[in-house]
Amino acid sequence: MIENVSGIRSAMERQDVPDEVPVADAVEQQQGAVRPPIDDDTPGSDPGSPPLEASDGDWQEQRETVEFDPDDDRES
Repeated sequence: MIENVSGIRSAMERQDVPDEVPVADAVEQQQGAVRPPIDDDTPGSDPGSPPLEASDGDWQEQRETVEFDPDDDRES
């Protein structure tokens, strides 16, 4: 067994990985088969930042609070 400077065998020297398997593939094969579930309720970006498809000005305008005007006679 050959040890590297830190005393740990490198992935290329492992007995359970054939020589013809690339290192990246061998590392991927050593990972667990199940990934943690994606939480759809958690937003992917900061809620205070504009979405990619909106301009900064439009996003800022949409975030402004509009106060009720009692003198406005328009019907909803």
